[in-house]
Amino acid sequence: MRALRRASAAPEDPRRLSRIPADDHRHQIATVSAQLKPLGAPTAFVFSKRESRDRLTVYTYRVVTPVATLHMTVGYDAAGKIARILFVPDT
Repeated sequence: MRALRRASAAPEDPRRLSRIPADDHRHQIATVSAQLKPLGAPTAFVFSKRESRDRLTVYTYRVVTPVATLHMTVGYDAAGKIARILFVPDT
């Protein structure tokens, strides 16, 4: 998925994200990027589910990288902006 590729490769445009001031987004993106980059480029995205939760449309994927498998959950608000994103290691 583009969100994981962007997070692991290059800074995201904070205007595409919602609710948090742009400077906070830049810091969060840099932190997540530093954590994801060592996993390598994703080799597969497997859609798990789509649901509505807290006025968001939420998508969950299983993401395979050369080093680990993650579960990525992305929530979009009504404007189509990323309101939440969560990466959890597969256990």
